[in-house]
Amino acid sequence: MRRALLPLVLVLVALAPGFAQDSTTERQVASDTTDGIVARAQKYFRGIYVSGDPAIIDELASNNIAISYPIFEQIYGKFTLRGKDDAKQLCANFTRKFEDRKITFLEVIADDDKVVLVWCFEGRWVSTGDDRPSGPVQWAGISVFRVNEDGKIDKEYGLETDPDTGAAFSRLLASERTSDGDNR
Repeated sequence: MRRALLPLVLVLVALAPGFAQDSTTERQVASDTTDGIVARAQKYFRGIYVSGDPAIIDELASNNIAISYPIFEQIYGKFTLRGKDDAKQLCANFTRKFEDRKITFLEVIADDDKVVLVWCFEGRWVSTGDDRPSGPVQWAGISVFRVNEDGKIDKEYGLETDPDTGAAFSRLLASERTSDGDNR
């Protein structure tokens, strides 16, 4: 697992200048402390991908939330999901496809209005054919969240990868760039 984190660390180092350029240091995000923003991002992430609770989206996401992962293009036919309805559909689809879901946060980085979560997911895939769960599946990933001035998450982008190879983290920067613009 540690071998797989090296590419991730390199990506985080590459992202650091972007955080400084994208941050407004004079702005306090909804009077939250860094711990509050981190807790909000973790609660949101667990709510969507572990508990499957769409109410978490109403509580913590902005109306204009943008969620972007490269795999979305293959699954949804678009690179970025936009708005609470898309987020709720993602939540429903994910929890319908995986049982025994667990998330472990390996690393957390917070800066002004951004939180980076490095995570590992475990679960069992429920096939579309017979609806019986498979054996355990596991992968790692990185997700970046931006919190707006109202304290709501308005952007989530990231990348998931095979925890043994660390492959595909280099695409994270492309995910960051395209999640602000139109779908491909």
